[in-house]
Amino acid sequence: MNKLNKMRKKVKLEFDWNWKAQMHSIIRLLETGDDEGKKYAREELLELADKLDAYNEAYDIPGGILKPNER
Repeated sequence: MNKLNKMRKKVKLEFDWNWKAQMHSIIRLLETGDDEGKKYAREELLELADKLDAYNEAYDIPGGILKPNER
C-alpha cells in the first residue's frame, strides 16, 4: 500500500436541507449564477409561489403569514 492510500480516510457529510438553505442557494444563483443558474432560481421561486397560492386557497387562514402583504 502506498503512502497516499495510508493517509486517506473516509469522511461522511450529512446535510439538513431546509427552506432556509434552499433560499440561500437560490439567492446565490440569482446573484452570481450564470444564465442557466439564474433561470433555474427564478423557476424554483415561481414554483414555490404556486405552492403557497395553492395552500392559501385550500386553507383560508385569516391574517396567515403565508399570504402576500396586502397594501
